[in-house]
Amino acid sequence: MKTNNKTSGVRTVIMLMLVLVVIPTLPMLISGRWNWWEAWVMALLFILTFVVSRVLAARKTPDILKERWSYNQHDNTQARDKWLSPIAAFGTVFVLLVAGLDALFQ
Repeated sequence: MKTNNKTSGVRTVIMLMLVLVVIPTLPMLISGRWNWWEAWVMALLFILTFVVSRVLAARKTPDILKERWSYNQHDNTQARDKWLSPIAAFGTVFVLLVAGLDALFQ
């Protein structure tokens, strides 16, 4: 059981680093334009909305975040949810990727 908690903790840290650091700065990472103020505003809004939504969800229904975090480990998870959720997440990353590539290649 300790290994599972340790693995879960490492997974949580990695995912938070991706969501709060890598994904919001993806356009700047790709384009190399660190003085791109619009991308910084977007990154700050991305981080702010992520944090605020999690705080509000935790305050209103504390168990919801844990349940959503492990949605694919439940027996009653529908098959469409197992592939639809990653596709929706990829959509956000794709937009940021295209923005970075557009800035890189002008």
